[in-house]
Amino acid sequence: MTHECDRCGTQRKAWWSRTGEISAASYSYPDGYLTKDVGYIGAEGRGVLRTEYLTRVFSSRADSTNGRKRAS
Repeated sequence: MTHECDRCGTQRKAWWSRTGEISAASYSYPDGYLTKDVGYIGAEGRGVLRTEYLTRVFSSRADSTNGRKRAS
């Protein structure tokens, strides 16, 4: 049985027994999906990446507004 994610294209392949039990499963990820030289990043790691991303986004926004004069 193969299922494909509509959003990212990842395919999950599962092998089922005649009784409906999953005997094995694997994933195939589209090119560019996995972080190069890192591979799969679990939920905790993705949280760390999102936090770092937000820190950088808000830091760059603060840097870009520091040079502007504010209206009094």
